[in-house]
Amino acid sequence: MPHFTGFVLAEEPPLAAKNPTCFCRAIIWNDQNNSLKHTIQDWIEATVYHIFLAYAKLRSMLNITATQEWKTAYPGAQIGILEIAGVDNTLKSELLEAEKRAVEARLRERYNGYSRSNFLALPVMAAYERYYKRFDKTYHVLLQLESIVLKGKNLPEVSPLVGANFTAELDTLVLTASHDAACLQPPLLIDVSRVGDMFTRMNGAPKQLSPGDMVMRDSQGVICTIIYGQDNLSPI
Repeated sequence: MPHFTGFVLAEEPPLAAKNPTCFCRAIIWNDQNNSLKHTIQDWIEATVYHIFLAYAKLRSMLNITATQEWKTAYPGAQIGILEIAGVDNTLKSELLEAEKRAVEARLRERYNGYSRSNFLALPVMAAYERYYKRFDKTYHVLLQLESIVLKGKNLPEVSPLVGANFTAELDTLVLTASHDAACLQPPLLIDVSRVGDMFTRMNGAPKQLSPGDMVMRDSQGVICTIIYGQDNLSPI
């Protein structure tokens, strides 16, 4: 059964950087399902658009590969990789804040009258639900979507890159993780977790990983998992 996720890699420049531009590129493996390909393309377009509102600049792309173990465990799975450089992640973007309000309104209109069962019937959400159910977890984007649509809450006020990430994630329902590219140590691999794998969560707590989860590794170890999110070494 196809699954998909997205990673955003970013590197912050000196604060004096001016007139930035945006560079992005998608890497999609095992492209066996055109509908999922469009989902990844939608995620790329949404994330690029939101990050355009938060400033960016050209940089060469990191080299990321997928292991045969990952391809075998999840045939048809796709990963979208978007790398942005030259970003001043300290300045509040009024355009991005306005876009967040627009996305919230669009989500409430799009899913007016929905219940959890309706959300879970959406093809993208259903794919994640099947994946998370294997690990006895609930897809966290489902919970975030419910908080905005059903409870009237707003997207949080965070840094521009994180805000762009959250916004695109809810707009497309595609799981996304963001990393500071300068903190990553090659080689970078899309892989599956194995017995004995551990990583340190963003709150500093060590976590034993369940075997079979999709992960991203660098030379330091696991830096991101689908089920448990990011490590504490490379967040933006």
